[in-house]
Amino acid sequence: MMQKIVVMCGCLLLLAACAHQGGMHATSSQVVGKGSYARAERDFRQGKLMEARQQLLAIGKSNPDYDKAQAMLRTTIEPARQRLLRYHRNKAKKEARRRAWFAAWQAWDEAASLSEKTSDRQQADAMLRRLRSERMLMLDKQRKMEDQQLMRWLKAYTPGTSFDANDRIFALLRQQHQAVLDARVEQSLKLARRMQKKSPEIALVLLESAARLQEGSVDEQSLEALRRQVRQELKLKRQRHVKRMAKPRSKKTPSVSLVSIEKLVQSRQWAQAMKYRRQLRRMGDQGAALLARIEQGAADAAAKLYARGREAFANERIDDAVRFWDQAVTLAPDNEEYLDALMRALKVQERLQVIRGQKGQL
Repeated sequence: MMQKIVVMCGCLLLLAACAHQGGMHATSSQVVGKGSYARAERDFRQGKLMEARQQLLAIGKSNPDYDKAQAMLRTTIEPARQRLLRYHRNKAKKEARRRAWFAAWQAWDEAASLSEKTSDRQQADAMLRRLRSERMLMLDKQRKMEDQQLMRWLKAYTPGTSFDANDRIFALLRQQHQAVLDARVEQSLKLARRMQKKSPEIALVLLESAARLQEGSVDEQSLEALRRQVRQELKLKRQRHVKRMAKPRSKKTPSVSLVSIEKLVQSRQWAQAMKYRRQLRRMGDQGAALLARIEQGAADAAAKLYARGREAFANERIDDAVRFWDQAVTLAPDNEEYLDALMRALKVQERLQVIRGQKGQL
């Protein structure tokens, strides 16, 4: 019986939290101050598990709500918190073992938000540093390979002994390739300025790339200062090498006729029709017109699926909401609103499964 109470209360907690985030309106009493049972209930309905816990813990024995507060802590808040905490700690360790740094950081961050121990936050911070450093090393390796290849190509446009040293054709092609390098440097500098505050390690990769391609494009003193900042921020002790990853095989979309794609449009198979976007762009005006219809149809279908997902979420049908929003994202992958809704729903789905005991403790 007690387990059922915990599960029911935990589910209500999580659903109320995501309903609040997803646009549903929940009423609550306007209560301020610490040690308020009414405030704890409001926080609980909004999904603020730790805030509700702090409110309940601040209620003293002389308060008439003391017994209710202790009961809520004992039967609802603490069991849900401990179950979720164990789950996310175990998940973080499992993801770290398989070197899935982003998933490991997410799990540690979830654990830290539920924990009173500073060690959980330290683990989350350490994993975030690991994630950032691994990403930096991977991108730095890729950037160096690209830069070296670009410079080799530039040398290839130098006339050999069989040609005149001032061969006009070679000179024109060399200028064209040099323009590509100059544009890459300009783009790198522009993006580095945007990323320097939030992701200084990526800004460093871009600036070092620009310096390799164009001497004098980056101030050396500023570059060295950024290197020191990144080493200190990420606690990098030495340069480590990243294993070379095999390039994934590209899946070629089979070529089809306009008539075949038109049939997909008529049957409203938008996801299937969208696979031929590249091919349609190469088909001239007819392809462009059909592509516009497909993109509009997919956008309309995605909007309807998103609305169905909101309705399902409002009625506490989380699995249906995930299914609808996943389909919406498939049709409109660039729509951040759809993606954010799906991510929230997936998190709630996972938490509910943990509280209900449908997910193991990893």
